[in-house]
Amino acid sequence: MGKKIARNKKVFGVAINDYCGSVCDDNGKITQAYRDWYNMLARCYGGNSGATYQDCIVCDEWLYASNFIKWHNEHYIDGWELDKDIIKKGNKMYSPDTCFFIPREINSMLTRRQNDRGKYPLGVRENTGRQGYVGIIWTLQGKKRKVFYNVTDAFMAY
Repeated sequence: MGKKIARNKKVFGVAINDYCGSVCDDNGKITQAYRDWYNMLARCYGGNSGATYQDCIVCDEWLYASNFIKWHNEHYIDGWELDKDIIKKGNKMYSPDTCFFIPREINSMLTRRQNDRGKYPLGVRENTGRQGYVGIIWTLQGKKRKVFYNVTDAFMAY
């Protein structure tokens, strides 16, 4: 028996799970579409997302699970992640006009992570306890770290 998801109840006090179909697959696992909808709402309205998602909102249309799940099922690529920032830099709204799915590696590469890098550019952080700076370089095989003697070289590698 799968997990029971309440229908027509408020989610995070702002959204409604009005989806008529099952949000669990045949094995009782919550579907990717519902999980992405719920996680998007949690980032915006869950209160534990920190500065990265401060002031982020979900458009009125996507406050209804049925609308988001329909859009998700038409656009989702297996293993890819929902992104709201690439189309419009600094965007704070999740909507069909501002979101699409991108590979996890690219999404991670573009994540700002201000706490990790401090005052340095995207993809660069101080080489803790040693001289130089670390440039985080993404390849098809995954993340690689390379040490550089200056910030510019580290950023250019990124």
